[in-house]
Amino acid sequence: MPPLMGAGAFLVAEYTNTPYLDIVKVSIFPAVLYFATVYLFVHIIALKQGMQGMSRSELPQMRDVMRDGWHFLLPLLVLVWLLAMSMSPMRVGYYAVITMVAVAVLRYVVWFFFVAPGQGQPVTASRMKMALASGLRKLIEGLELGARNAVAVSMACAVAGIIVGVVGLTGLGLKFSSMMMAFSGVT
Repeated sequence: MPPLMGAGAFLVAEYTNTPYLDIVKVSIFPAVLYFATVYLFVHIIALKQGMQGMSRSELPQMRDVMRDGWHFLLPLLVLVWLLAMSMSPMRVGYYAVITMVAVAVLRYVVWFFFVAPGQGQPVTASRMKMALASGLRKLIEGLELGARNAVAVSMACAVAGIIVGVVGLTGLGLKFSSMMMAFSGVT
C-alpha cells in the first residue's frame, strides 16, 4: 500500500530475493495500521475545524463508477497476478504499464467507433486522422509525465544504493556495530 510500502516492497523483494507475496503478507498489518491512523488524524482535524462531509445524494454511486471504469481494474489485476507468479518486479511493472496503455487505447477505440456515432459524430477519415494524432500526442505527454515523476523516486533509490554500497564496501557497518557493542558494555 503506497506510500508506506509502495516502491519499497518491490525493492525489498528484488534485493533480498524474497517472493513478493511474502513481503506483502508481512507488510499488510503495518499498512492497515498506517492508513487507519491517517484516517483517524484527518477525521479528528476535520471535526476540530468544523468540517462536514458531503451528503449521500452528492456522492457518486458505486454502481455508476464501476460501470464506467471497470476496465481500469485490468492493469491492477495483471500486476497482482504476475507478482503472484513470482515474476521480477521490473518485468511486472513493464507489463502493467503496457496493459494500462492498451486499456486506454481500447476504451477510446470503442468510444470512437460505437458511442460517438450514436451521438451524431460520424466516423470519417479526417476524424480518424485527428484522433490518431491526438492519441499519440497524449501518449507521449503521459510517458513524459511518468518519466518526470519517476526522477524523484530514482534519485532516492540511487542515494540509498550509494549509502548501502559505501557501508558494505568500507566495512563501516561492522565497525559501527562493534562500536555500539563496546559502548553498551556487552562482551
